[in-house]
Amino acid sequence: MATLVCFISNNPENLELSLYPHSSHFTTDTKALILDTKATHEKNAGIAKEFGATHVCEEDFRESMKDEFKPLFQGRYGGNRNICLYHAFKENAHAVFFDDDTTPFENPLEKYDKLFAEGKKIVVGKYLRHATGTQQIIKEITNTIADYADGGMGKEKAQEKLSELFAGIPKESETPPKGMGMVGGNMGIHYEALRQYCFFPSDYRVEDGTYATLAKEFIGEEPFNSEDNPAVFHNKRPRQNALLENLENELKGNVIALCVKDTLDENELSMDSLEDKINRNAALVFKAFNLDYVQYKQRQKSVFEKAKELGFEKEFSFLLSLAEKTLAPSEEEVKRKTALFQYAQENWGKALEE
Repeated sequence: MATLVCFISNNPENLELSLYPHSSHFTTDTKALILDTKATHEKNAGIAKEFGATHVCEEDFRESMKDEFKPLFQGRYGGNRNICLYHAFKENAHAVFFDDDTTPFENPLEKYDKLFAEGKKIVVGKYLRHATGTQQIIKEITNTIADYADGGMGKEKAQEKLSELFAGIPKESETPPKGMGMVGGNMGIHYEALRQYCFFPSDYRVEDGTYATLAKEFIGEEPFNSEDNPAVFHNKRPRQNALLENLENELKGNVIALCVKDTLDENELSMDSLEDKINRNAALVFKAFNLDYVQYKQRQKSVFEKAKELGFEKEFSFLLSLAEKTLAPSEEEVKRKTALFQYAQENWGKALEE
């Protein structure tokens, strides 16, 4: 069976730097898809033609769908992933996702093909180099300031490291982090899975983790997650304020995703109100993102004063300002998003036949 390699990219330069290396592992059974916006569609036309790629403009695609199916393809994250799954279905192909800031380690596509042939439904790919996510970066930031406070790190070195971390660049890793979960920039979806189950279509950047967490409910098995799964180099570029600009979106999105999971796991005897569930999930996310650790180090070492000395008063103050209550979405939003998720799953099969 063919494999559709999906690149969601609005940066022609990044796309070129990623697609060319990945294409070295294309076979006669490999097809490519480039999904972009009207702003970059014309700029990407040349490289799409060179690789014979299916070239899709997200706005045009959504406009072409019947109104009843438009909600399944809304949102920059899950909605765009669903556009890719739709095309993989039409191509009678498995779907592999590579972000445009990745390059291959060894031959990930060969590994995906092997795992799909073995019947693996969802494959969790791995990152090397810039491998850790937001949770670990927050902990690294806190530890860097604490090390400086203890005299274990010089001022210049601490400032350099904090600049990178707040710009979204974690320390480099030669091996995938243990326990690494699903990442949207390197993952594989078997044809049988993508025809049954779609991503959570929203503007919250939690579509990959949610897809993995709820997989068993819809395809009957957990994602395949082994340390030697297909790996890519994650080549992040520093961007000012990259960590903080999307942090609240990521935190709140995770709370909503856990609330959706609660509805699927619903125990008829449960007496918890929706407010209880939101508060409980906000507390879980607060700890999962190491924000309790930030507060602990503040109490222990007054790290905020040291952050001020290092020139990161505003950034660290923002981390300290986050509390469980600030992560909690409204009950109305949780109800809307839960209904959207359920609507998407119920109508996915019909949408694929359009």
